[in-house]
Amino acid sequence: MSATSSEEPADKRAAMVRLQVEGIGCRGCIEEYEEYLQQTDGVLDVRIDYDNGLIAVQYDPDVIDRRQIYMAARKLVRQAKILPDG
Repeated sequence: MSATSSEEPADKRAAMVRLQVEGIGCRGCIEEYEEYLQQTDGVLDVRIDYDNGLIAVQYDPDVIDRRQIYMAARKLVRQAKILPDG
């Protein structure tokens, strides 16, 4: 699964946040990380791009916000930064 900068939420009510991260353990960890983040209330979809250190999360802003997604991702990686929209 791979994130691209042109991804937009399929559901118009959903929002998208992209994180630049460091410390994804290995390619084999990606599925485990995606499953962990998808179990978070309000998270609709997760795509991890190992090569570029990106995590793209589609979420319901009525249930969860960008900061909460950031905090969930920080449990998995050494460093994370929310990227600006666009």
